[in-house]
Amino acid sequence: MIPVLKAVHKAGMKATMKGHKVPIEGKLYGMNDINSIPANAHPRKSAESEDDSGIFFSGRFSPFSNFLQATFEIEGRKFKTSEQSVLSI
Repeated sequence: MIPVLKAVHKAGMKATMKGHKVPIEGKLYGMNDINSIPANAHPRKSAESEDDSGIFFSGRFSPFSNFLQATFEIEGRKFKTSEQSVLSI
């Protein structure tokens, strides 16, 4: 939820973590609520930029980063990031 908190701050709103949730406009949002977070506070807001040549992302908290912590399993092997899975090939 750190990327969400950063996006909230970037949008000019004040918030502090409440356990594993972030209060936005009077409602608590957690990982299960990621798709319903208001657009101005969505983590993409802090990780993406756009100009006439394309859309760019940066930082380990970008939802498109190879270093974003997202545990998954492929053929019985567990990985913490997509970068880790690519390097194992």
